[in-house]
Amino acid sequence: MHGSTRWHVCEDAAAVVAEAARRILTAAETAITACGAFRMVLAGGRTPLRTYRLLSQATTDWTGWHLYFSDERCLPPDHDGRNSRAAALA
Repeated sequence: MHGSTRWHVCEDAAAVVAEAARRILTAAETAITACGAFRMVLAGGRTPLRTYRLLSQATTDWTGWHLYFSDERCLPPDHDGRNSRAAALA
């Protein structure tokens, strides 16, 4: 086992979004500096959308980011439930 579980408590949903974006941006900066690239798999559903919107406004080295879609569903390209559509709208 790799360590123990650590809990982080945030005041509200907006604080969760801000903290998630901050952690992702920090991880991206670290990875790009160390390896030249940051790879992230985008989760589906509505939960992460606010974080993705906040990230889309960030000033970062986007050329080093490689984003992948994880989608357990097989939906047509124009379906509102597709992760790729949700990411494009963020």
